[in-house]
Amino acid sequence: MSESSGRNTGSEEGATSAKRAKKEVGVLEEEEGGGGGGEANASATSKKEHQRRHTQNSRAKLNSKFDELLALIQPLYNVDRRHTPHRSEVLDYAIHAYNDLTERKIFLETEIALSSEKSLNTYLKSFVESNMDITSVLEFYVSMICAKKQWRYGEVWRPNGSSGLLTLTGSAIHRTVMGEELERVRRFLAESRSLEIRPPEDLIGRVFVTQRTEWMNDLEDAEVFVRAQSAKNASLKSVFALPICDRNNNILAVTTFFSQEVREYDSTTVSLSSELGESVVHAFDEILASKQGQAST
Repeated sequence: MSESSGRNTGSEEGATSAKRAKKEVGVLEEEEGGGGGGEANASATSKKEHQRRHTQNSRAKLNSKFDELLALIQPLYNVDRRHTPHRSEVLDYAIHAYNDLTERKIFLETEIALSSEKSLNTYLKSFVESNMDITSVLEFYVSMICAKKQWRYGEVWRPNGSSGLLTLTGSAIHRTVMGEELERVRRFLAESRSLEIRPPEDLIGRVFVTQRTEWMNDLEDAEVFVRAQSAKNASLKSVFALPICDRNNNILAVTTFFSQEVREYDSTTVSLSSELGESVVHAFDEILASKQGQAST
């Protein structure tokens, strides 16, 4: 064999060895990389499994609470036990139950408050002491009349500063007003808030000037009731407006009460509303005078 041939053979063997070494290194790197990827995959799988178990547990707890809620509601609304209501139905029942209980609470509190003059004074003073704002107090009064006499919606209109314009400063919606009826009343409320009434314009302005109660069963004439179209859209049929005055006969506000059915004039409702309005204002004046006296000493 020639020397050059030996050198070539040696070179080829060296190249082959180098290639083999590179392949081995590559295989080793792939194995090491594969091991890291396997750990990452295992970690991701474990995390997904944890999330899956957490979701299952949360759903089980939620289902359990819905079952408890349904068990409480079924006796109240005679829910058919053979039919499992959808969750949205269960929530609807729960909302109705809450509103019913709240309405009963307000009704009972009002009944107790009106059972005697002493009870009424105690109840009113308790509220007024924690709400030393005449608008809040009158809004509370409106909610009491709505609860006691089943008016669907009530308002408080007061003069706006030195302009003398009357604006809506408070309102109350009967707790049983729900669904589409509630949406219609809320739209009526929103439209009313944008109004400024100059006495003696409109029902509100007339009552403010005359200080006399008005009861209307025709709300379609825009000349005597400027919100005629809004009232029609809200399906409101009757309104009762009552002036609220202080002890010196200075008018403080006009309150209004609406019904979605025609309600004939009721002297009992007028008398109760008037007397309760006087009691609320007197309680407010007494507590305000007492606080001012304490502040000056």
